[in-house]
Amino acid sequence: MLSCKQKAGPVLAAEYLHHEDGMQVITSLINNKNKTISIIYGNQLAAAFAGNVQREHQAGEKYVMVTSDQRPMPHWYGTNMNGAILCVEYATAVVTEEGGVGFDYMRRSGNGKLMTEGVDETSRIRFMTGQPAAVHP
Repeated sequence: MLSCKQKAGPVLAAEYLHHEDGMQVITSLINNKNKTISIIYGNQLAAAFAGNVQREHQAGEKYVMVTSDQRPMPHWYGTNMNGAILCVEYATAVVTEEGGVGFDYMRRSGNGKLMTEGVDETSRIRFMTGQPAAVHP
């Protein structure tokens, strides 16, 4: 007889997770100065660009950057994990009137409210789409 029981798998804190169908992790970023963790997700086209499989942006690329505050990870002293979602940014590649490729951008707060004040959309798009893909095993 065992004196205690343990769950077979990890217990996820669903309130701190973001999910969208068809998206995969491109990379993650930690900003200790601002105490934030960001994860950039992308669809297959975005992942191909981030992984240098394609050299030019293509209409249909979709990037989602989720920024959360850091909170201490239980049972791992000195390690942080994602906490409450602060904002979610979206950049989607579209065909421009001239026939080229441009981006639509949107930013929402953690509670879903549209954020339009004080955002340099061009720099945010460049930042999100300019991150190289993390190496996955």
